[in-house]
Amino acid sequence: MNLAEIKQKPFHEPKDIGDEWRTPRALALGIEAECGHFSYDLFTDSEINARFPRFLTNGQNALVIDWCALASDDDVPATGFANPPYSRSEKDSMGEYIKGLKACMDKAYEEMQSGFKSVWLVPSATGAGWFPRHTATSIWYLEGRVTFEVPEWYNQDPNKPLPSSARGDSVIVIFDPHHVGKQTHRYPKTRDLIKRGEEIIDAREHNPIHIWRTFGCEDETADLERKAKYMIDFIADFARRGQQTVDAKQYLCQIINEQHKEEGPFELTRLTTLKRRARNSIYDMIEKGKAA
Repeated sequence: MNLAEIKQKPFHEPKDIGDEWRTPRALALGIEAECGHFSYDLFTDSEINARFPRFLTNGQNALVIDWCALASDDDVPATGFANPPYSRSEKDSMGEYIKGLKACMDKAYEEMQSGFKSVWLVPSATGAGWFPRHTATSIWYLEGRVTFEVPEWYNQDPNKPLPSSARGDSVIVIFDPHHVGKQTHRYPKTRDLIKRGEEIIDAREHNPIHIWRTFGCEDETADLERKAKYMIDFIADFARRGQQTVDAKQYLCQIINEQHKEEGPFELTRLTTLKRRARNSIYDMIEKGKAA
């Protein structure tokens, strides 16, 4: 049974989750705060389970996509976060890897050579053949196990045991093209990263201007269209996270005007397409019950 079929089941049991365990949102944001902005969630099954606004799904297969080219096309920093599949290696009908930690680490190193920075949450299997002991620029050994979350689509079968997210100890491995010198090591506490992420979540829920800036919109030399595109991503993310924003058009105009008080009101009439995308993102989420 493939993932699409599993999702359609009326009830699920732990074995249905497979590789789809989610990184806790607060932990993902805490890691981002320590490592710098992430443009992409490189491994996710859908938008609703993604931890960052731009993402690559199972169907796209991150292992065959040129990440640097993708970031260039999207006009965003070449950075990404990954909680990859932990299961054994697998190839598609064309002989391309679709999963496997060795293939993931090889891809991370290859993309680093081209300028893409990736940060990975993986098992602390330091003796395994795939472990990037010589290729990663930094390795963080987390103190405290990560409690992974079930995917959004998971509907607990009342007659089955509750799923356990215990996956052993975890490490964060970083492939940074700008790193200089020897490989570095850190030993952060998982609970501290989660706490920092929770603070960011609180700030996002109460200070949308702060969020816009965390999305990389501080550069005053960037044109307004580019900044508006950042806000489209932010609005869609805000809706997914439960913020009740009904009139996306008005909200977008409000935030942009806040950032451009000295320049006077900014009319969105020349951004009709972007307005429609923002509005539809919100309304779609409300209809699905994710933002209402």
